[in-house]
Amino acid sequence: MSIYFTLVGCTQSVPEDKLIGGTWIGVTGYENDKSEGAPNCYPFHDGIEFKSEEEVYNATYQRDFKYHIRDKDIITFLDKSRSYSYQIEMMEENKIALKGLNLQEGRSCILGRK
Repeated sequence: MSIYFTLVGCTQSVPEDKLIGGTWIGVTGYENDKSEGAPNCYPFHDGIEFKSEEEVYNATYQRDFKYHIRDKDIITFLDKSRSYSYQIEMMEENKIALKGLNLQEGRSCILGRK
């Protein structure tokens, strides 16, 4: 039972208000839970700016997307006709990791706040 509580306690939830402010740009890839290789999280590696708790600006497409975070660690970006889902981890105050889920599986990166 104590192992369960320890594991649950280690889960890094990502409060949406901590994402707002600055532009997040791909700095490295994210493989095997560590910083490795080139960023591979198109179309988000060029930069995103969280404008509110439901809207994010995407630099690659130069337009706003909707987004939501569920289960405290799954972020889904919603474009006009497509969605992108990632497991999100707040590594540091100015560093987040995105690990692709579903159709984005195999795509991952670490974004740094500028």
